[in-house]
Amino acid sequence: MDVINFTDKKRLIVLLPESLAGRTDLAHQINWMASLQSFDVLYLPMVEEDSNPLDMSRRMATMVAATIGEPMHVSSRAIARKGWLDSLREIYQPGDMLVCMAEQSVKTGFVHAISIQDYLQDVLQIPCRTVSGYYHPEHDRARQFLLKMVFWLVALAILIGFTIVEINIDQSLHGFMRISLLILVVGLELGILMLLARIPKS
Repeated sequence: MDVINFTDKKRLIVLLPESLAGRTDLAHQINWMASLQSFDVLYLPMVEEDSNPLDMSRRMATMVAATIGEPMHVSSRAIARKGWLDSLREIYQPGDMLVCMAEQSVKTGFVHAISIQDYLQDVLQIPCRTVSGYYHPEHDRARQFLLKMVFWLVALAILIGFTIVEINIDQSLHGFMRISLLILVVGLELGILMLLARIPKS
């Protein structure tokens, strides 16, 4: 979703975990926070590489609509989770205020992490407020793990099933019919695997 041109008003920039996109209850709280200081609102949903852009656009349109209030301007711009800090540096302007989830964290080592609020204030030296109770990272991690497990189990089942079919064709047929059917089955197998790989796993 493209960013609407803002007025000269200051902005409340909301760093939004992808799983919270579309949450109208959070949108109402952001509306209240922005209204207190007459801020505009810019949502920055942090998306994974395999996210569905159309689904994200629909969810954020719902969230924007739930936040809008006169004379407040509200918009969103999806940013890649892996490059979120560079994107934020480009977008942030003096006078803006950041909002993040209290449960969000940033890895600073192999096993060490700090809250994203502390990280932002140390790295960018800009004010950052937190909202709590909406984001549950442990649920997201469990969901992503289960989705990836299902993906690999389905892919393995497809490979095993098609391998059995290919072996039967190879042993029972001969000549042109055997080659034609093997090409057809292998092509179908690859097509199904490619479609499966396009399904978001986050």
